Amino acid sequence: KEPMSLEWQTSARNITFMERALPTAFVPSHHVGIKVDTSGSRWSAAAGVFGRDINDTDPNDRGWGVTGRVTYMPLHHHGMSLHLGLSGAYRETDQKFSQLRFQSRPESHLSEVDFVNSQAIRAVANHQVLGLEAAGVWGPASIQSEYIRTFVERTNGRSNLEFDGWYLYGSYFLTGEARPYYPRRSAFEAISPRRPFLQQGGYRACEVAIRYRHIDLNDATISGGAQGDVTSALNWYPRQHLRVMMNYIDVSTDANAAGRRGRGSDNPSLIEFRFQLDF
Repeated sequence: KEPMSLEWQTSARNITFMERALPTAFVPSHHVGIKVDTSGSRWSAAAGVFGRDINDTDPNDRGWGVTGRVTYMPLHHHGMSLHLGLSGAYRETDQKFSQLRFQSRPESHLSEVDFVNSQAIRAVANHQVLGLEAAGVWGPASIQSEYIRTFVERTNGRSNLEFDGWYLYGSYFLTGEARPYYPRRSAFEAISPRRPFLQQGGYRACEVAIRYRHIDLNDATISGGAQGDVTSALNWYPRQHLRVMMNYIDVSTDANAAGRRGRGSDNPSLIEFRFQLDF
């Protein structure tokens, strides 16, 4: 798991919403490699060299790259935390394939539609990814945001490309809990209800959240589409390791996005539920 992005480093079991935000489409995911990391009470640093995807079935995952991430906490006491982070990645494309592709579903992996899809970008020499991240926790309230920009260097006289995406969300625990932050990993951990369900009359924890995010895959000759989503969430944590989730997603796309009937804008709404038990 390459060291980049707060949303990516936080386990899928512990993220606030059912799916990670759209800009994580730019984040290099899992590749075979070597990583080193270190940390202090308020900071962390990690870097690694990575090769191919372990399954090695997609030519877009071939080549090699380096990725690094540093974080710092200027505030961490009395129920308040402030997290800042910077990460970057550089990846050379396999010379045999020299292609790259970015795509994303509407933050619902129950859907098979990639509303934004760059298709195969050819004549790619390398690409770089820059990520900025920030998060704050004030008792039961929290806010989190990231901005990710990708630069694609091309050969054969073809235009270089730049794509970007960002998200911003806030959450609030109606029952008083707080999102636990783990400085050593620079990521958020699982919620522990103060009064677990069926113990001492407990029924918690209850969390509400709202997120806006945007991704743009349009540049030069590439018309991969732009998409902006708003997601509302309601999470109930009856006990530790158990969670019931509801997400309502309102999707808005531009004319370059791929809808179910071919090219053209599509603005669906989705509602989905999850019963989650982790161990």
